[in-house]
Amino acid sequence: MQIDKSRIIEKYLVYAGRPVTILMAGEEYPLSAVIEKAWRRTKTRFGNKETKIGYYSRTHYFYIGPSSFDITQLGDDDCIFIDGEKYRFIEKDSVVVGETVQFYRGVIKKAGEDEDSAFAT
Repeated sequence: MQIDKSRIIEKYLVYAGRPVTILMAGEEYPLSAVIEKAWRRTKTRFGNKETKIGYYSRTHYFYIGPSSFDITQLGDDDCIFIDGEKYRFIEKDSVVVGETVQFYRGVIKKAGEDEDSAFAT
């Protein structure tokens, strides 16, 4: 028996998520996804590096998106736009139950962060 909750999850992503646009190979794909700041979790520090003024970067976010768009196929030049800001995936994974992808999850980072900026990682 296959357990497939992907359609139910996608409905909740539309309800609880926000509109995002993924740019893949020059084509735009609008969808809904849940985006959460990663720095709110005390045990998660991506790019754990102190900056010149002593702060850690707060530009990492968790992404939970629908099974209808496979983020694991995104290349290094592909990106995601959230509220007009550009982000890049640094981690991409699928959540599979049985043999069915239920949703995709990842970690995204604000694009264009300069290593010399005060909040760079």
